[in-house]
Amino acid sequence: MATVFLTGFPGFLGSALVKRLLDRHDDETRVTCLIQSKYREQAEERAADIEADADRIDLVEGDITDADLGLGDAYDDLQDETVEAYHLAAIYDLTMDREPG
Repeated sequence: MATVFLTGFPGFLGSALVKRLLDRHDDETRVTCLIQSKYREQAEERAADIEADADRIDLVEGDITDADLGLGDAYDDLQDETVEAYHLAAIYDLTMDREPG
């Protein structure tokens, strides 16, 4: 099974790209979206809006700033299955501190 990995879902660009990726790839290809836990409900709603292919979307909670994306052991499996990756996650809060934490 091939996997396309994406960060930035359920954001505007990420959501639009998921639809195109599902259209472009065969029915055996899955799209795995790394999401923040605080956006789970919104991500589930956006995935459900992609009616025909919602069952090909996997939502996994993690964090781009953590080692192995915060996925633990699942990170290795994801690496083995991933054939394409799109990094669209970004901090867009212009008032945010430059220092992490």
